[in-house]
Amino acid sequence: MRQLGFLLLTSLVAVTGSALAIVTPGALAAGDTAYVIDEEVNLRAEPSTSAAVLDLLRWGQLVTIRGEQIDEFVPVTVNDVDGWIAAEFIGAEMPAPATTGIDPLIGVDEPWIDVNRSLEQVTLYVGNVPQAIFPARLGKDPSADGYYATAVGTYHVFALVKGLTVSPFAEDTYMTDWVGFDPDRLNGFHSPVRSADGSVKAFQNVTTMGCVRLGEDAAIAVFDFAFVGMRVVVHD
Repeated sequence: MRQLGFLLLTSLVAVTGSALAIVTPGALAAGDTAYVIDEEVNLRAEPSTSAAVLDLLRWGQLVTIRGEQIDEFVPVTVNDVDGWIAAEFIGAEMPAPATTGIDPLIGVDEPWIDVNRSLEQVTLYVGNVPQAIFPARLGKDPSADGYYATAVGTYHVFALVKGLTVSPFAEDTYMTDWVGFDPDRLNGFHSPVRSADGSVKAFQNVTTMGCVRLGEDAAIAVFDFAFVGMRVVVHD
């Protein structure tokens, strides 16, 4: 059965507009935030390249510094998980996206949403200026136009549903903060899958049935950013 899919977000962050600052020893202190500046970076259990990998971080992901740098590694917290990341792969400011689906017809002040399937990321834009970047969970079908794909194309938000809503494709599946953009596939952004009482289910699929899954805070942020008619661009 088809479920409406998913994406992950931690918090909405502002673009500073200044040049990207690479982390150097002593540049960041405990409690400061930094951003992943490579496409895929290992979060390790210890400050060593041979240490266990706890998670795979994506370009633009927000991390919190939790202590002093040891050799080339910096201790960080990501989504409530403590680990270590190589200093060369984080920056003090949010990087500009390497690839986007920017349409030359997009206005300089137009708010819109970019979905990058290759990087599994979503970026909120105003004109060509990124406002926030979120790691994403996308459709299980990697094709450009499959029914269970997060299909490539330019769409417009057609529906906003804030409260707890049952999926028309799975009687035991609920979600909140749904932002529909592909009416043919019923794809949209929304919260993690929930039970009928509104609680988040323990199991969340790694891929989706076509939608873009968000974390709880992310779903709220994207819902608040979106409006009916907003452009959504999905690309590789």
